[in-house]
Amino acid sequence: MKNLRYLFFLIFVGSVYACEDIIIKSESDTNNLADFETAWQGIDAVYPYFGIKNIDWNYIYQKYRPKAEAAQGDEIYTVLVDLISELKDQHPYIKFMGGRQAIIYHSPRYIRDRDLFDPIVVKKYFDKEFYMAGGGYIEYQILPDNIGYMNISSFSPENLVSDFKSVLDYFTNTKGVIIDVRHNMGGAADNSNKIISYLINSYFPVPESYSKGQIIPQDPIRPNGYEFSNPIVVLINGVSYSEAERFTEMMKQLANVTAVGDTTGGGSAGSNGIRDEIILPSGKIVHVGTVDFRRYDGRPWEWIGIEPDKRITNTVRNLKKNVDNQLEYAIELLK
Repeated sequence: MKNLRYLFFLIFVGSVYACEDIIIKSESDTNNLADFETAWQGIDAVYPYFGIKNIDWNYIYQKYRPKAEAAQGDEIYTVLVDLISELKDQHPYIKFMGGRQAIIYHSPRYIRDRDLFDPIVVKKYFDKEFYMAGGGYIEYQILPDNIGYMNISSFSPENLVSDFKSVLDYFTNTKGVIIDVRHNMGGAADNSNKIISYLINSYFPVPESYSKGQIIPQDPIRPNGYEFSNPIVVLINGVSYSEAERFTEMMKQLANVTAVGDTTGGGSAGSNGIRDEIILPSGKIVHVGTVDFRRYDGRPWEWIGIEPDKRITNTVRNLKKNVDNQLEYAIELLK
């Protein structure tokens, strides 16, 4: 009987080690290491801010490669998330099979201001229903004080500015216009350029941008023959990010524009199409910014943000009382 039990024990132990060997040497776990290597190398080749952020990417490799080697199955997700979080950049994300995206990092100003804007509170200042434009990404109306207001929630949609002229026509006889890009997380540079083309009467230079240290040639914005010269307030906060920050930086150069609110989120590592996508062997995709966008003073706004001309802060307490300090200051300024 003892010999029989011992035989069963040997069979059991052998099966455990056999299973363990299968886990360690599975194709999935081999892909895990390949995913890590591809992600690290892809980011190393294109990311523009290692120097500015004092990131030792080679040290990061040594730190995480053993974790990638040891990762079994879906544990590689945690390793990749932790790897990308070392960039402390809100642009990178991982796209899993099926299309789900995982945002890795939120800037301190994003965290500070994420609860300090409420579109429902904004609408309490109006006595009319909002109109919609730009595929629903622009909401606009005139305040009781004859001040125009538009909220641009994103610069992404292709049809964002298709009917922008009609929005400005609606505001022709107002005292001024508020353009609210609080909680706007960015989008396409071409859209913000087209919006600015309605507000200028001469060629307008754009801030410089770089790819792999080389300047990207850019034409100035050409006026489209429709100059809207009413006073404008641009509302910003810490959740204004990426292209919303570039838009604000450009708008601040216009004599009739004042930026009000709080410093933007600080994300200038922009996109350059397919080059931003690092396709991993497993099919996962790592998206990382490749273009170094600059302010007019030559500095990137990564981590720095775009400062308002007039700093006004909101509070959760006031928003609960239906008071938007930033909007109210803009209204008083344009009165």
